[in-house]
Amino acid sequence: MKLLAHFKNFLNDTVNIEASRLDTLNARVDKASSFLTDAPVIGELYIDSIPQGSMAHGTIIKPLPNHEFDADFLLEMTLQPDWMPKDYIQELYTAF
Repeated sequence: MKLLAHFKNFLNDTVNIEASRLDTLNARVDKASSFLTDAPVIGELYIDSIPQGSMAHGTIIKPLPNHEFDADFLLEMTLQPDWMPKDYIQELYTAF
């Protein structure tokens, strides 16, 4: 007996995050990306914001009522040969 339709409904109705929250998340990532593009130092190095983990795979789990969720994205930047990893983090902190 195939239960694919039931499983799909279970994912859509119970497990997966709602479309409205996903729209809000995408708008916030766009806003953060726009901010970083205009930021001193970081803006000159900014290439792209790339979804990671559950955000990239479209598998963000619906949080419990009155609980937040998180999503990750990668900030792709132009390599700076003179910088250490901590320099990228410091410049990002400075931008914010």
